[in-house]
Amino acid sequence: MPPSPYRHIILTAAPLLTFVWLLSLSSALRADSQLNTRSNTDLTQTETSASHNFSGHVQPYQTPRNRFEPPAVTFFAEQKPLQLSDYKGQVLIVNFWASWCPTCLSELPSLQRLQHQLQRAGSNAQVLTLNQDLNNHQQIFEVLSRYQAAQLPSHRDLNGRLGFALGQTLLPTTILIDSNGYIAGQLIGSADWDSPQAMALIASLEK
Repeated sequence: MPPSPYRHIILTAAPLLTFVWLLSLSSALRADSQLNTRSNTDLTQTETSASHNFSGHVQPYQTPRNRFEPPAVTFFAEQKPLQLSDYKGQVLIVNFWASWCPTCLSELPSLQRLQHQLQRAGSNAQVLTLNQDLNNHQQIFEVLSRYQAAQLPSHRDLNGRLGFALGQTLLPTTILIDSNGYIAGQLIGSADWDSPQAMALIASLEK
């Protein structure tokens, strides 16, 4: 597959926006003294090694200094409102995407293959694909089907509210949440999500 015409934009902007994301996480921690956090100095060797070994096509996987619980912002499964806390106990691979984003679309099949691999491995980790530009569940499902990803969730991040609350500034962005409900890290840009390195990273977050 030829390089995306947007690749040079991501290469230029991603390092700065990654810094902004990490800074926004730190600011959120300072702003709410009641927020439950987990220091990344408490991570096991397996978690640390797995996070270092996984990288995207453009950017490496990034981890904040401290893990913290995601904000209580609603997204939608059809008309049903949900929050990330509804999935506590599961590792989440939260992918923000849009139908106008070629890199997002090319990444969708690997996310579906990842979900299949997780199910075959007996993992309860869940890929959550959150669309930010389409109007309804049917439109999202049609795009997912067109890109061999019909079994991924056709959820909506209405007006990008959840992405904004999480410091998301580029598409695609994927945020990982560990089984304790803490934000573990993010990846800006696309990745081979069905790779052994991605599987090892997700497995390390289930501990």
